[in-house]
Amino acid sequence: MDGSEADDFHKSFGNPIPDEAESLREVVDRRMAGAGAPARAPEEPPSDPRDKKVWWFDFAWVDARGKVWTGRFKSKIRTTAERLRSSTMFSALIGGFPLESIKPIDRLLANAVAFMEYSLDRKESPDWAKNMLGIEDPNLVLALWKEAASHEAVYFRTGEGPVAGPAGAPGPMEQPGGVVDAEAPPPRDAPLVPRRRPG
Repeated sequence: MDGSEADDFHKSFGNPIPDEAESLREVVDRRMAGAGAPARAPEEPPSDPRDKKVWWFDFAWVDARGKVWTGRFKSKIRTTAERLRSSTMFSALIGGFPLESIKPIDRLLANAVAFMEYSLDRKESPDWAKNMLGIEDPNLVLALWKEAASHEAVYFRTGEGPVAGPAGAPGPMEQPGGVVDAEAPPPRDAPLVPRRRPG
């Protein structure tokens, strides 16, 4: 087959053989623009407001004594640097001790505080929530954490289940009754801290 026969052969099968004035890329681009490339469906707007990098939410919770805790919070998706800082804060809060030596509730509280220090905008928080370590009721901290952590769970499409280990580090934490992920709060319908009966 000589050169002209080869050109005819390739052209008959639709193979792009560029001539001098046209590059192979121009031929391919032209062919793809006309046919063959499926049209992409337009993206649907987020149906959940937590699907944005910044999410405002209203919080209301009643403690065991009947006090109502309310406030409006601004949550943001943490950067990788903030996730690492959350992990460092978690380690500092548990004193660098092995996880097994820390009570499960204290691990959860340390993780919740470390998470919220970098996910919630302190300037936009109500006065009672500006110092998470000053809150006396662990249930209040964990209830607020459930809401704040749901932002990243929805944003990253992980649902409300486990995401990662302490303050963003990989790996689960053990809890009585099974393995619970330290990054993700318990499911919304789960009891927070079991109350002891008097007596």
